[in-house]
Amino acid sequence: MTILNDNIVSLANSIGQRTAARDFVAAPKLTDRKLSTLYSDSWVVRKFVDGGVSDMTRLNREIETPLESDEIKALEASYRRLGAFKHRQEVLTWASLYGDAMVVAITDAEDLSAPLDMDSEKILRFIVLDRSAYTFEDGMEDDITSANFGMPRMYRVNVGPSENLIHNSRVRRIQAGLRSIKDRNGVNGKYGRSDIQPIYQPLLNYLATAANISDIVDQSKTDVLSIEGFNTAIAAGRENDFAMVAQAMRSIRSSTDALMIDATANYDQKEMTFAGLVEILKAQRDDLAGACSRPLTRLFGQSAAGFASGAEDNQNYYETIASLQESRLRPVDDFFDKFILKYMGVDMAQLDYTYPSIELSNDVEVATILSTTVTALSTAFADGIINEAEYATELKNKGLISSITDQSINDLQELINEDKEITRSETEQASRSLLSQANVSTGQANAGNSNF
Repeated sequence: MTILNDNIVSLANSIGQRTAARDFVAAPKLTDRKLSTLYSDSWVVRKFVDGGVSDMTRLNREIETPLESDEIKALEASYRRLGAFKHRQEVLTWASLYGDAMVVAITDAEDLSAPLDMDSEKILRFIVLDRSAYTFEDGMEDDITSANFGMPRMYRVNVGPSENLIHNSRVRRIQAGLRSIKDRNGVNGKYGRSDIQPIYQPLLNYLATAANISDIVDQSKTDVLSIEGFNTAIAAGRENDFAMVAQAMRSIRSSTDALMIDATANYDQKEMTFAGLVEILKAQRDDLAGACSRPLTRLFGQSAAGFASGAEDNQNYYETIASLQESRLRPVDDFFDKFILKYMGVDMAQLDYTYPSIELSNDVEVATILSTTVTALSTAFADGIINEAEYATELKNKGLISSITDQSINDLQELINEDKEITRSETEQASRSLLSQANVSTGQANAGNSNF
Protein backbone atom coordinates (compact mmCIF):
# COMPACT_ATOMS: atom_id res chain seq x y z
CA MET A 1 0.00 0.00 0.00
CA THR A 2 1.36 3.45 -0.95
CA ILE A 3 0.69 6.42 1.32
CA LEU A 4 0.61 9.81 -0.42
CA ASN A 5 1.21 12.96 1.58
CA ASP A 6 2.61 16.48 1.21
CA ASN A 7 5.87 15.84 3.07
CA ILE A 8 8.11 15.70 0.01
CA VAL A 9 11.63 14.49 0.91
CA SER A 10 14.45 13.45 -1.40
CA LEU A 11 17.64 11.96 0.01
CA ALA A 12 19.45 12.40 -3.31
CA ASN A 13 19.29 16.19 -3.51
CA SER A 14 18.27 17.03 0.10
CA ILE A 15 14.88 18.40 -0.92
CA GLY A 16 12.76 18.94 2.16
CA GLN A 17 15.49 18.08 4.66
CA ARG A 18 16.48 21.66 5.46
CA THR A 19 12.86 22.66 5.89
CA ALA A 20 12.24 19.73 8.23
CA ALA A 21 15.30 20.70 10.26
CA ARG A 22 13.94 24.17 11.00
CA ASP A 23 12.35 24.69 14.41
CA PHE A 24 11.31 27.42 16.84
CA VAL A 25 13.54 28.13 19.80
CA ALA A 26 12.97 30.46 22.72
CA ALA A 27 14.36 33.92 22.08
CA PRO A 28 16.57 35.48 24.75
CA LYS A 29 14.42 37.05 27.44
CA LEU A 30 14.73 40.81 27.67
CA THR A 31 16.01 41.97 31.04
CA ASP A 32 14.53 44.88 32.94
CA ARG A 33 17.65 46.93 32.26
CA LYS A 34 17.44 46.36 28.51
CA LEU A 35 13.72 47.15 28.52
CA SER A 36 14.41 50.38 30.40
CA THR A 37 17.11 51.29 27.85
CA LEU A 38 14.79 50.56 24.94
CA TYR A 39 12.06 52.72 26.47
CA SER A 40 14.39 55.66 27.09
CA ASP A 41 16.43 55.50 23.85
CA SER A 42 14.13 54.08 21.17
CA TRP A 43 11.38 56.37 19.93
CA VAL A 44 9.57 53.38 18.40
CA VAL A 45 9.34 51.54 21.73
CA ARG A 46 8.30 54.68 23.60
CA LYS A 47 5.63 55.50 21.03
CA PHE A 48 4.39 51.90 21.05
CA VAL A 49 4.01 51.80 24.85
CA ASP A 50 2.87 55.38 25.54
CA GLY A 51 0.58 55.48 22.51
CA GLY A 52 -1.32 52.38 23.59
CA VAL A 53 -1.71 53.58 27.18
CA SER A 54 -2.80 57.05 26.03
CA ASP A 55 -5.47 55.59 23.75
CA MET A 56 -6.76 53.31 26.50
CA THR A 57 -7.26 56.24 28.90
CA ARG A 58 -7.93 59.09 26.46
CA LEU A 59 -11.73 59.09 26.73
CA ASN A 60 -13.67 59.12 29.98
CA ARG A 61 -15.58 55.97 30.73
CA GLU A 62 -19.36 56.12 30.44
CA ILE A 63 -20.87 55.39 33.86
CA GLU A 64 -24.17 53.53 33.56
CA THR A 65 -24.87 53.31 37.28
CA PRO A 66 -27.53 55.95 38.09
CA LEU A 67 -25.67 58.74 39.89
CA GLU A 68 -26.56 62.35 40.55
CA SER A 69 -24.50 65.00 38.82
CA ASP A 70 -22.94 66.08 42.12
CA GLU A 71 -21.97 62.46 42.86
CA ILE A 72 -20.23 62.17 39.47
CA LYS A 73 -18.33 65.40 40.15
CA ALA A 74 -17.38 64.15 43.61
CA LEU A 75 -16.17 60.88 42.09
CA GLU A 76 -13.91 62.69 39.62
CA ALA A 77 -12.63 64.99 42.38
CA SER A 78 -11.78 61.99 44.57
CA TYR A 79 -9.96 60.34 41.68
CA ARG A 80 -7.84 63.47 41.26
CA ARG A 81 -7.27 63.93 45.00
CA LEU A 82 -5.97 60.36 45.39
CA GLY A 83 -4.00 60.50 42.13
CA ALA A 84 -5.97 57.64 40.54
CA PHE A 85 -5.88 59.12 37.02
CA LYS A 86 -2.10 59.34 37.15
CA HIS A 87 -1.70 55.91 38.77
CA ARG A 88 -3.83 54.12 36.17
CA GLN A 89 -1.59 55.42 33.38
CA GLU A 90 1.53 54.54 35.32
CA VAL A 91 0.53 50.95 36.10
CA LEU A 92 -0.55 50.37 32.48
CA THR A 93 2.78 51.74 31.23
CA TRP A 94 4.90 49.52 33.48
CA ALA A 95 2.69 46.49 32.78
CA SER A 96 3.18 46.98 29.04
CA LEU A 97 6.92 47.65 29.27
CA TYR A 98 8.01 45.18 31.96
CA GLY A 99 5.10 42.76 31.70
CA ASP A 100 4.11 43.08 35.36
CA ALA A 101 3.01 45.93 37.63
CA MET A 102 0.59 46.50 40.47
CA VAL A 103 -1.34 49.14 42.38
CA VAL A 104 -1.15 48.99 46.18
CA ALA A 105 -3.82 50.52 48.39
CA ILE A 106 -2.25 52.15 51.45
CA THR A 107 -4.82 52.37 54.26
CA ASP A 108 -4.71 53.43 57.90
CA ALA A 109 -4.19 49.80 58.98
CA GLU A 110 -1.08 49.15 61.08
CA ASP A 111 -0.37 45.74 59.53
CA LEU A 112 -0.56 45.64 55.72
CA SER A 113 0.22 41.92 55.71
CA ALA A 114 -3.22 41.21 57.21
CA PRO A 115 -6.26 40.76 54.93
CA LEU A 116 -8.04 43.97 53.98
CA ASP A 117 -11.04 44.96 56.11
CA MET A 118 -13.10 47.36 54.01
CA ASP A 119 -15.52 48.09 56.85
CA SER A 120 -12.94 49.44 59.30
CA GLU A 121 -10.05 50.70 57.13
CA LYS A 122 -9.80 54.04 55.35
CA ILE A 123 -7.85 54.63 52.16
CA LEU A 124 -4.94 57.07 52.46
CA ARG A 125 -3.28 56.85 49.04
CA PHE A 126 -2.32 54.53 46.21
CA ILE A 127 1.18 53.62 45.00
CA VAL A 128 2.30 51.90 41.80
CA LEU A 129 5.15 49.36 41.69
CA ASP A 130 6.83 47.75 38.69
CA ARG A 131 7.99 44.15 38.85
CA SER A 132 11.50 45.04 40.01
CA ALA A 133 10.06 46.35 43.30
CA TYR A 134 8.35 43.19 44.60
CA THR A 135 8.77 39.47 45.01
CA PHE A 136 6.37 36.70 46.06
CA GLU A 137 5.94 35.22 49.52
CA ASP A 138 3.89 32.38 51.06
CA GLY A 139 3.48 30.52 47.77
CA MET A 140 0.69 30.66 45.21
CA GLU A 141 -3.01 30.45 46.05
CA ASP A 142 -4.14 26.93 45.08
CA ASP A 143 -7.76 27.20 46.25
CA ILE A 144 -9.83 27.27 43.05
CA THR A 145 -12.72 28.95 44.90
CA SER A 146 -10.52 31.92 45.81
CA ALA A 147 -10.65 35.08 43.72
CA ASN A 148 -6.84 35.11 43.94
CA PHE A 149 -6.40 31.59 42.53
CA GLY A 150 -3.04 31.16 40.81
CA MET A 151 -1.65 34.39 42.29
CA PRO A 152 0.73 34.94 45.22
CA ARG A 153 -0.76 35.01 48.70
CA MET A 154 1.69 37.70 49.84
CA TYR A 155 4.01 40.25 48.23
CA ARG A 156 7.32 41.46 49.60
CA VAL A 157 8.06 45.04 48.58
CA ASN A 158 11.81 45.65 48.52
CA VAL A 159 12.11 49.35 47.76
CA GLY A 160 15.06 50.85 49.62
CA PRO A 161 16.62 49.33 52.72
CA SER A 162 13.30 48.38 54.30
CA GLU A 163 11.00 45.54 53.23
CA ASN A 164 7.24 45.29 53.68
CA LEU A 165 4.86 42.38 53.40
CA ILE A 166 1.55 43.22 51.71
CA HIS A 167 -1.47 40.93 51.57
CA ASN A 168 -2.85 40.16 48.13
CA SER A 169 -6.24 41.69 49.01
CA ARG A 170 -4.57 45.11 49.10
CA VAL A 171 -3.11 44.75 45.62
CA ARG A 172 -4.38 44.87 42.06
CA ARG A 173 -1.74 43.30 39.85
CA ILE A 174 -1.71 43.55 36.05
CA GLN A 175 0.13 40.91 34.01
CA ALA A 176 0.79 41.30 30.30
CA GLY A 177 0.85 38.23 28.10
CA LEU A 178 -1.06 35.01 28.68
CA ARG A 179 0.62 32.26 30.65
CA SER A 180 -0.58 28.83 31.65
CA ILE A 181 -1.06 27.90 35.30
CA LYS A 182 1.94 25.59 35.04
CA ASP A 183 4.14 28.44 33.77
CA ARG A 184 2.91 30.77 36.52
CA ASN A 185 3.90 28.23 39.15
CA GLY A 186 7.36 27.82 37.62
CA VAL A 187 10.46 29.79 38.51
CA ASN A 188 10.67 31.77 35.27
CA GLY A 189 6.97 32.26 34.62
CA LYS A 190 5.73 34.01 37.74
CA TYR A 191 5.91 37.44 36.16
CA GLY A 192 4.04 38.58 33.08
CA ARG A 193 5.61 38.97 29.66
CA SER A 194 6.62 42.35 28.30
CA ASP A 195 4.80 43.62 25.22
CA ILE A 196 8.25 44.42 23.78
CA GLN A 197 9.37 40.75 23.83
CA PRO A 198 7.42 39.56 20.73
CA ILE A 199 8.24 42.69 18.70
CA TYR A 200 11.94 42.78 19.61
CA GLN A 201 13.21 40.89 16.54
CA PRO A 202 11.14 42.91 14.02
CA LEU A 203 12.31 46.05 15.83
CA LEU A 204 15.97 45.02 15.42
CA ASN A 205 15.40 44.21 11.75
CA TYR A 206 13.88 47.63 11.11
CA LEU A 207 16.55 49.54 13.03
CA ALA A 208 19.37 47.56 11.37
CA THR A 209 17.91 48.24 7.92
CA ALA A 210 17.56 51.96 8.64
CA ALA A 211 21.11 52.15 10.03
CA ASN A 212 22.60 50.28 7.04
CA ILE A 213 20.79 52.53 4.57
CA SER A 214 22.13 55.55 6.43
CA ASP A 215 25.67 54.17 6.15
CA ILE A 216 25.17 53.51 2.44
CA VAL A 217 24.02 57.12 1.93
CA ASP A 218 27.11 58.40 3.76
CA GLN A 219 29.35 56.27 1.55
CA SER A 220 27.39 56.80 -1.65
CA LYS A 221 30.31 58.55 -3.34
CA THR A 222 33.86 57.25 -2.97
CA ASP A 223 36.99 58.85 -4.43
CA VAL A 224 39.36 56.35 -6.10
CA LEU A 225 43.00 57.35 -6.84
CA SER A 226 45.32 55.16 -8.90
CA ILE A 227 48.90 55.90 -7.75
CA GLU A 228 51.89 54.35 -9.50
CA GLY A 229 53.94 52.13 -7.17
CA PHE A 230 51.27 52.08 -4.43
CA ASN A 231 51.45 48.33 -3.75
CA THR A 232 55.24 48.38 -3.62
CA ALA A 233 55.21 51.28 -1.17
CA ILE A 234 52.70 49.55 1.06
CA ALA A 235 54.82 46.40 1.07
CA ALA A 236 57.76 48.55 2.12
CA GLY A 237 55.80 49.85 5.13
CA ARG A 238 55.08 53.35 3.86
CA GLU A 239 51.26 53.26 4.48
CA ASN A 240 51.53 56.18 6.93
CA ASP A 241 52.91 58.37 4.15
CA PHE A 242 49.86 57.70 1.98
CA ALA A 243 47.56 58.28 4.96
CA MET A 244 49.11 61.70 5.49
CA VAL A 245 48.70 62.51 1.79
CA ALA A 246 45.02 61.46 1.90
CA GLN A 247 44.37 63.62 4.99
CA ALA A 248 46.07 66.60 3.31
CA MET A 249 43.95 66.13 0.18
CA ARG A 250 40.75 65.94 2.29
CA SER A 251 41.69 69.08 4.21
CA ILE A 252 42.43 71.04 1.00
CA ARG A 253 39.19 69.82 -0.62
CA SER A 254 37.03 70.76 2.37
CA SER A 255 38.46 74.28 2.55
CA THR A 256 38.81 75.10 -1.16
CA ASP A 257 36.30 72.65 -2.71
CA ALA A 258 39.10 71.56 -5.05
CA LEU A 259 40.80 68.17 -5.24
CA MET A 260 44.57 68.35 -5.84
CA ILE A 261 46.44 65.20 -6.92
CA ASP A 262 49.73 64.32 -8.51
CA ALA A 263 49.90 64.57 -12.26
CA THR A 264 50.75 60.88 -12.53
CA ALA A 265 47.75 59.79 -10.41
CA ASN A 266 44.44 58.84 -11.99
CA TYR A 267 41.21 59.99 -10.29
CA ASP A 268 37.83 58.31 -10.42
CA GLN A 269 34.65 58.47 -8.30
CA LYS A 270 32.42 55.47 -7.59
CA GLU A 271 28.76 56.21 -6.89
CA MET A 272 26.36 53.71 -5.33
CA THR A 273 22.78 53.37 -6.47
CA PHE A 274 19.82 53.24 -4.09
CA ALA A 275 17.52 51.13 -6.22
CA GLY A 276 15.34 48.91 -4.03
CA LEU A 277 16.49 50.36 -0.69
CA VAL A 278 13.26 52.26 -0.11
CA GLU A 279 11.20 49.12 -0.76
CA ILE A 280 13.33 47.13 1.69
CA LEU A 281 12.87 49.78 4.40
CA LYS A 282 9.11 49.91 3.75
CA ALA A 283 8.88 46.13 4.02
CA GLN A 284 10.66 46.17 7.39
CA ARG A 285 8.47 49.07 8.52
CA ASP A 286 5.29 47.22 7.57
CA ASP A 287 6.54 44.08 9.32
CA LEU A 288 7.20 46.04 12.51
CA ALA A 289 3.79 47.77 12.39
CA GLY A 290 2.13 44.39 12.00
CA ALA A 291 4.06 42.95 14.94
CA CYS A 292 3.03 45.94 17.07
CA SER A 293 -0.63 45.67 15.96
CA ARG A 294 -0.46 49.36 15.10
CA PRO A 295 -1.53 51.14 11.90
CA LEU A 296 1.23 52.94 10.03
CA THR A 297 -0.40 56.26 10.88
CA ARG A 298 -0.14 55.51 14.61
CA LEU A 299 3.40 54.16 14.69
CA PHE A 300 5.16 56.04 11.89
CA GLY A 301 2.77 58.84 10.99
CA GLN A 302 2.50 57.56 7.41
CA SER A 303 -0.76 56.80 5.67
CA ALA A 304 -1.56 53.61 3.83
CA ALA A 305 -0.68 53.46 0.15
CA GLY A 306 -1.87 51.58 -2.92
CA PHE A 307 -5.33 50.04 -2.86
CA ALA A 308 -5.43 49.97 0.97
CA SER A 309 -7.37 52.77 2.61
CA GLY A 310 -6.10 52.01 6.11
CA ALA A 311 -9.65 51.71 7.47
CA GLU A 312 -9.24 48.00 8.15
CA ASP A 313 -5.99 48.54 10.06
CA ASN A 314 -7.58 51.31 12.11
CA GLN A 315 -10.61 49.15 12.92
CA ASN A 316 -8.35 46.30 14.06
CA TYR A 317 -6.45 48.74 16.24
CA TYR A 318 -9.66 50.03 17.83
CA GLU A 319 -10.62 46.46 18.68
CA THR A 320 -7.14 45.85 20.14
CA ILE A 321 -7.48 48.89 22.40
CA ALA A 322 -10.98 47.82 23.46
CA SER A 323 -9.63 44.37 24.39
CA LEU A 324 -6.80 45.90 26.42
CA GLN A 325 -9.26 48.18 28.21
CA GLU A 326 -11.26 45.17 29.34
CA SER A 327 -8.28 43.00 30.32
CA ARG A 328 -6.01 45.64 31.91
CA LEU A 329 -7.80 48.93 32.53
CA ARG A 330 -11.10 47.61 33.93
CA PRO A 331 -9.46 45.65 36.82
CA VAL A 332 -7.57 48.81 37.79
CA ASP A 333 -10.67 51.03 37.67
CA ASP A 334 -12.69 48.47 39.66
CA PHE A 335 -9.93 48.43 42.28
CA PHE A 336 -9.96 52.23 42.55
CA ASP A 337 -13.77 52.37 42.66
CA LYS A 338 -13.94 49.98 45.58
CA PHE A 339 -11.95 52.34 47.79
CA ILE A 340 -13.06 55.70 46.38
CA LEU A 341 -16.78 54.96 46.65
CA LYS A 342 -16.29 54.15 50.33
CA TYR A 343 -14.10 57.25 50.65
CA MET A 344 -17.04 59.30 49.28
CA GLY A 345 -19.51 57.60 51.62
CA VAL A 346 -21.47 55.99 48.77
CA ASP A 347 -23.04 52.68 49.76
CA MET A 348 -22.07 50.79 46.63
CA ALA A 349 -19.59 47.97 45.91
CA GLN A 350 -18.65 49.03 42.38
CA LEU A 351 -19.81 50.98 39.35
CA ASP A 352 -21.28 49.71 36.11
CA TYR A 353 -19.62 51.42 33.14
CA THR A 354 -18.40 50.98 29.59
CA TYR A 355 -15.45 52.34 27.64
CA PRO A 356 -16.34 54.37 24.55
CA SER A 357 -14.64 53.56 21.27
CA ILE A 358 -11.61 55.68 20.39
CA GLU A 359 -12.60 55.64 16.73
CA LEU A 360 -11.90 59.05 15.29
CA SER A 361 -14.24 60.88 12.91
CA ASN A 362 -13.50 63.87 10.72
CA ASP A 363 -15.59 67.04 10.66
CA VAL A 364 -17.70 65.88 7.72
CA GLU A 365 -18.60 62.61 9.48
CA VAL A 366 -19.41 64.42 12.72
CA ALA A 367 -21.63 66.90 10.87
CA THR A 368 -23.46 64.06 9.11
CA ILE A 369 -24.02 62.17 12.36
CA LEU A 370 -25.19 65.35 14.11
CA SER A 371 -27.66 66.16 11.30
CA THR A 372 -29.11 62.65 11.32
CA THR A 373 -29.37 62.55 15.10
CA VAL A 374 -31.01 65.98 15.36
CA THR A 375 -33.57 65.04 12.70
CA ALA A 376 -34.53 61.86 14.57
CA LEU A 377 -34.68 63.60 17.95
CA SER A 378 -36.72 66.47 16.52
CA THR A 379 -39.28 63.99 15.21
CA ALA A 380 -39.47 62.27 18.59
CA PHE A 381 -39.86 65.65 20.32
CA ALA A 382 -42.59 66.80 17.94
CA ASP A 383 -44.48 63.56 18.56
CA GLY A 384 -44.26 64.09 22.32
CA ILE A 385 -42.06 61.04 22.92
CA ILE A 386 -39.28 63.04 24.59
CA ASN A 387 -39.05 66.47 26.20
CA GLU A 388 -36.43 69.20 25.85
CA ALA A 389 -34.23 67.85 28.66
CA GLU A 390 -34.21 64.34 27.22
CA TYR A 391 -33.42 65.85 23.80
CA ALA A 392 -30.35 67.62 25.22
CA THR A 393 -29.31 64.53 27.22
CA GLU A 394 -29.18 62.38 24.08
CA LEU A 395 -27.00 64.96 22.30
CA LYS A 396 -24.65 65.12 25.29
CA ASN A 397 -24.36 61.34 25.70
CA LYS A 398 -23.42 60.94 22.04
CA GLY A 399 -20.70 63.58 22.44
CA LEU A 400 -21.98 65.62 19.51
CA ILE A 401 -22.28 68.98 21.31
CA SER A 402 -19.62 69.51 23.97
CA SER A 403 -21.17 72.73 25.36
CA ILE A 404 -24.13 70.84 26.86
CA THR A 405 -23.41 70.21 30.56
CA ASP A 406 -25.20 68.31 33.30
CA GLN A 407 -26.06 71.59 35.00
CA SER A 408 -27.69 73.02 31.87
CA ILE A 409 -29.77 69.84 31.53
CA ASN A 410 -30.84 70.09 35.19
CA ASP A 411 -31.82 73.75 34.73
CA LEU A 412 -33.80 72.83 31.64
CA GLN A 413 -35.60 70.05 33.52
CA GLU A 414 -36.52 72.48 36.32
CA LEU A 415 -38.04 74.89 33.78
CA ILE A 416 -40.04 72.01 32.29
CA ASN A 417 -41.30 71.05 35.76
CA GLU A 418 -42.27 74.69 36.47
CA ASP A 419 -44.13 74.88 33.15
CA LYS A 420 -45.98 71.71 34.07
CA GLU A 421 -47.04 73.19 37.41
CA ILE A 422 -48.20 76.41 35.71
CA THR A 423 -50.09 74.44 33.06
CA ARG A 424 -51.69 72.23 35.72
CA SER A 425 -52.77 75.30 37.71
CA GLU A 426 -54.23 76.96 34.63
CA THR A 427 -56.02 73.73 33.71
CA GLU A 428 -57.54 73.37 37.16
CA GLN A 429 -58.68 77.03 37.11
CA ALA A 430 -60.21 76.59 33.66
CA SER A 431 -61.92 73.42 34.82
CA ARG A 432 -63.41 75.17 37.84
CA SER A 433 -64.65 78.00 35.60
CA LEU A 434 -66.23 75.58 33.18
CA LEU A 435 -67.83 73.63 36.02
CA SER A 436 -69.29 76.80 37.54
CA GLN A 437 -70.68 77.89 34.18
CA ALA A 438 -72.11 74.42 33.67
CA ASN A 439 -73.79 74.56 37.09
CA VAL A 440 -75.33 77.97 36.31
CA SER A 441 -76.61 76.74 32.97
CA THR A 442 -78.03 73.64 34.59
CA GLY A 443 -79.83 75.70 37.26
CA GLN A 444 -81.34 77.98 34.62
CA ALA A 445 -82.46 75.02 32.61
CA ASN A 446 -84.11 73.43 35.63
CA ALA A 447 -85.87 76.70 36.49
CA GLY A 448 -87.16 76.99 32.96
CA ASN A 449 -88.47 73.46 33.03
CA SER A 450 -90.40 74.03 36.29
CA ASN A 451 -92.11 77.13 34.96
CA PHE A 452 -93.09 75.17 31.93
